[in-house]
Amino acid sequence: MHFISRYLDNNNLTRIDENLFKNLINLQKLNLNQTDLEPKSLIQILSGRNRFIQLNLGYERRYLPLEVISNIYKLSELIFTHNNISTIKKLRTEFLKVIKIINLSNNRLQNDDYLSLLKIPTLESLDLSNNNITDICLSAEESPFISNLQD
Repeated sequence: MHFISRYLDNNNLTRIDENLFKNLINLQKLNLNQTDLEPKSLIQILSGRNRFIQLNLGYERRYLPLEVISNIYKLSELIFTHNNISTIKKLRTEFLKVIKIINLSNNRLQNDDYLSLLKIPTLESLDLSNNNITDICLSAEESPFISNLQD
C-alpha cells in the first residue's frame, strides 16, 4: 500500500494490531490524537518506523516513548498537546536533527521546562501556549531559535 498518512484520531483505541502498519512502508504522517493506546501498542507502532515526518500524540497520553521517537530521524513535526506534562527533563535534543515544529500547548510546563528545546538549531515553531509559563529570560546568544526570530 502507498498510504503516506494515517489518521486514527478521536477513537477509543487501546490497542492496534502491529500488522496494520506492516506493509505501510511509505507512511510519513500518523495522527493518534485522542486515543487511549497502551504504551506497548504505541511502541510497537512507532518502532522501526523511522520515516515519519509528522507525529501527533496529543490528548491525555500517559506515555511518550522518547527512546523510540529518538530513532525517527526524519521527524520534522511533533504534536504533543493536552497531556498534562509538567516537566521536560533535560531532553537530549541531538536526535531532533531536522525537527521544525514542536507543539506542547495545553500542558503544565513551567518557566525553565522548555529551555532545552530552544537549542534545536532547525526549530522554526515552538507552541507553548496555555502552559504555566510566567517568565521568559533568554538572550539571542542562548538560543538559535530566539536569534532567528530577530532576523
